[in-house]
Amino acid sequence: MRIRNTLAPAAALALLIGFLAWQAPAALSQSASPQDRHRHEPKGPVRQQPQALDPSQARIGEMVDDFEFVDLDGRKGRLHQFRSSAAIVIILRDVDCPVGKRYGNTLGRLSREYSKRGVRFIFLNVNRADAPDSMQAERREFGLGGFYAADHDRKVARLLGAASTTEAFLLDSALTLHYRGAVDDQYGIGFSRKAPRNTYLRTALESVLAGTEVEVAATTAPGCYLDLKAATTAAKADYSSRISRIIQRNCLSCHRSGGSAPFQLATYEQVKSRAGIIEYVVEEGIMPPWFADHGSGPWANDRSLSSRDRKAILQWIEEGTPEGDPQHLPKPRRWASGWTIGQPDAVIEIPEPIRVPAEGVMDYIYVYAKTDFPEDRWVQRMEILPTAPQAVHHVLIFIEEPGRSRGRRGLGPRFQTGAGGYFASTVPGQQAALFPQGMAKLLPKGAWLKFQLHYTPNGTELVDRTRLGLVFADAAPERLVRTAGLSNWRFEIPPGAANYPVSASHRLRRDLVLLSFFPHMHLRGKAFKYEVTYPDGRHVEVLPISRYDFNWQLHYQLETPLHLPAGTILKATGWFDNSPDNPANPDPERTVLPGEQTYDEMMIGYFDWHAPASNSKPNRSTRPGGR
Repeated sequence: MRIRNTLAPAAALALLIGFLAWQAPAALSQSASPQDRHRHEPKGPVRQQPQALDPSQARIGEMVDDFEFVDLDGRKGRLHQFRSSAAIVIILRDVDCPVGKRYGNTLGRLSREYSKRGVRFIFLNVNRADAPDSMQAERREFGLGGFYAADHDRKVARLLGAASTTEAFLLDSALTLHYRGAVDDQYGIGFSRKAPRNTYLRTALESVLAGTEVEVAATTAPGCYLDLKAATTAAKADYSSRISRIIQRNCLSCHRSGGSAPFQLATYEQVKSRAGIIEYVVEEGIMPPWFADHGSGPWANDRSLSSRDRKAILQWIEEGTPEGDPQHLPKPRRWASGWTIGQPDAVIEIPEPIRVPAEGVMDYIYVYAKTDFPEDRWVQRMEILPTAPQAVHHVLIFIEEPGRSRGRRGLGPRFQTGAGGYFASTVPGQQAALFPQGMAKLLPKGAWLKFQLHYTPNGTELVDRTRLGLVFADAAPERLVRTAGLSNWRFEIPPGAANYPVSASHRLRRDLVLLSFFPHMHLRGKAFKYEVTYPDGRHVEVLPISRYDFNWQLHYQLETPLHLPAGTILKATGWFDNSPDNPANPDPERTVLPGEQTYDEMMIGYFDWHAPASNSKPNRSTRPGGR
């Protein structure tokens, strides 16, 4: 008896993709490097789409070593010959890879469109079984512009640390890697969409051509995975090819002309002259400022140095700070002189300029500004812009009407939510708040904004008039981003106490999706921790901070939002050092009570959240407990 084949071609292809998915390892974790993908057990989900990766682990910002190739037309080339190009895109190919084949037409359109703008494309075929005729046929079928070469010994793929045959690498004219990963998310293993939701490569190209930072710099690229061991070449430790790129990516947002830092690190001489202090702050983990304990997260805005970059800086200093070839310097970054969120729809500034003296210590300054919007507004982007950033320690903005703030002493552990709660903040080097499409924060009609301004005199008298820029969404968002705060306003820190804990917790009455954290204490703040206890008893320390630093009021944004079911207990704890050993302690002999000035104390564990997609219609309720 003959068995009839009832599988249609599309179903057969789906089975093949499913088989590849079973063969393929799980999506690369945020903390793993792309070249480690093959080490994972083959137990990944059947459907795989691009996942964001930690850029520091994906070698974003590093210079790509030179390599040679011969294309299908016999043209010899090498990477360094494209230094005069606007950008370079390297894409791995495999003629018969199902996911890769679906991207053929997309890549053809991209290569033809961006070649007109000076971008060079290099297609590298890594499948040893693909004959020249089949590669030529693919090139003609999809209209792949640029160079198409065989990399059948996978030498270049190893050099790049490639993970799959659909991976793209985007370099600028200085051969600095700015993006690696998927072309977009229209196709993957086990699924396809009518249109992509995220055009990763196109968006990255536009950023590189504009000289701005790529927002999503590294993703996985589902396709036919490669079983490669990355090339083990010694990291170059000269300034021009290596250290300058680390400094540019991690330091120049503050340490540049017009930045908020006290000195510049824009040239070799400037960096070399600061080698001693750079060595100290890198060894001690003080700079770049990031205080989440190792192993927590991963964090979308992680500012810490990767172990690889840290090792390179210390090696460079140990070897005598060699300059290297200045021709290998990175392409200069373009820094926005004003708003980075584009032209705001509305600008709200403090009513009067504030004089910052050259010397001394300033207490917090509180000022109010009333908005005049006749209806609720949905804020999709916002940015705080001081006019004297060199003297601004931090700015916090709350929605609170003058005279309406509740007396706090004696309230004990509680939530701060909605009106009267946190709205926006900035510290030196912090980026603007940008909510993804479909998310926004509510600014109620006629709201008062309370500005908490903390200045640090720096030796020069300055005048500041801080502004808040807002960009509004066109309509009510699918998911309303809310801010709540676990706080305790009933504590007394005894004189001399070196490790005094203060906690607040809350049991959730409904599901929520956790987005980010913002811990807040004052000069005696020593350590902080957010904890989650699930209804089944599982306990997770989601954000431990062993070394809290009041000088850096940092926001910690989760790379992957955390879904918390109803019944989960969310807890925040701050530890305070009121001893003489704390050099920032205003008075170790004093019993410290809650208060808003720095010589008093606060314990607030703010967090951003939204309701799950099935229960996220915008409304004015802002309490995670369900009220």
